[in-house]
Amino acid sequence: SLSMSSAICMAAVTLAPVLARAEAFPMLDQALAHRDRIIGVGLDSSELGHPPQKYQRVFEKACDAGFLPVAHAGEEGPPEYVRDTLDLL
Repeated sequence: SLSMSSAICMAAVTLAPVLARAEAFPMLDQALAHRDRIIGVGLDSSELGHPPQKYQRVFEKACDAGFLPVAHAGEEGPPEYVRDTLDLL
């Protein structure tokens, strides 16, 4: 018998600039209603022009709510994006 489990991480698409503003918080609030199935909050898509700082407040609230931060970094952006993702998100 295989012992397996799975979970869901909600990902915000960085190409949607709305996610860096207050509109991201209602999205996070909607995820809270499914906290029993969603364990993490992440970012994906293009990094260029979308530094981690834009998402810091949303990630702070997500972590305060118990979500795991699982943001991608380093695929396209400069090395600073990796450092800032680790330090800020």
